[in-house]
Amino acid sequence: MFRRLFGRTAPPQPDTSAWWREANALAVSPDADRIAALKTQVCDPNEAPDVAESQEEMLEGLERLLALVQAPALPVVATQHRVIGQAVCHFLAPASLIDQVDAGGKLFVTSERLVFAAGTVQKWPWHAITAISRAERDVVIDLRGHPSAVRLRPNSYGDALLVVAVAERLRANRP
Repeated sequence: MFRRLFGRTAPPQPDTSAWWREANALAVSPDADRIAALKTQVCDPNEAPDVAESQEEMLEGLERLLALVQAPALPVVATQHRVIGQAVCHFLAPASLIDQVDAGGKLFVTSERLVFAAGTVQKWPWHAITAISRAERDVVIDLRGHPSAVRLRPNSYGDALLVVAVAERLRANRP
């Protein structure tokens, strides 16, 4: 807005669509060599600092995802938070519940369910989740019998990538 008031235009942003296509492909199938190649194509932070920061955040997330995929077992996060009960916690991150609550909270990915704890606690057992996916930094959860998806927003691309990967692994191992 201020640029328009003073007759200035925003500086042109680089076309990063190919970079993001490759990054999103790596989110489905991470590969160390392709991640390394993608690192060499990050925008110059002097020319587009916000774009470069988002790309660096995505790369960090892809590296965390690759480590998770290569690990023989899911990590176990030590927590005594009352909302998870006796379940094993495999991932924990700050997040916001989009469209329903405008407050930050914590997202727990446990052996039994996804749990979002803020002012209230919402729980989604694995058998009720029909699909879980990522859209940018958001985690989209489709629930059986619900017309609209639940959207959670972790603080980073890496957290969103890991929530989806851990959840998919837990859902795949359900009887």
